[in-house]
Amino acid sequence: MSDSTGLIAISSIGLAGLWIALWLSKLTNEMGLQVCTGVVNGTAVPTVQRWHMLYTMWVPYQLSIFVAALFSGVAELLMASVVDNQSIKLLAYLGAIVGSVGCLSAALMGGSIFVNYRSVLRQAESD
Repeated sequence: MSDSTGLIAISSIGLAGLWIALWLSKLTNEMGLQVCTGVVNGTAVPTVQRWHMLYTMWVPYQLSIFVAALFSGVAELLMASVVDNQSIKLLAYLGAIVGSVGCLSAALMGGSIFVNYRSVLRQAESD
């Protein structure tokens, strides 16, 4: 693969992965707010529906962030093996590190937030 093609591919993968993760984070945060408050488009929803929203909407969004970061990190790592220029390899390795950190962050923060949302819903059930 030529260096310019590798540079374009590595940059595209990194930027696409970042954009997808940020877009999914926005969706996930909006869904989480609805789960916490119990208000969807100005209408209150019952707690049982909020539980369903957590498991069928919020969790898949959060897992998608994890997968997008994992995919971009692995793709960057694979791209590093097919380019010859050391500077472009370094960029690919840095992209792989960013993807790995994003993946780890999505797992740790997502798990923490999930536990919090479950606590909020349990509290809402007892009220």
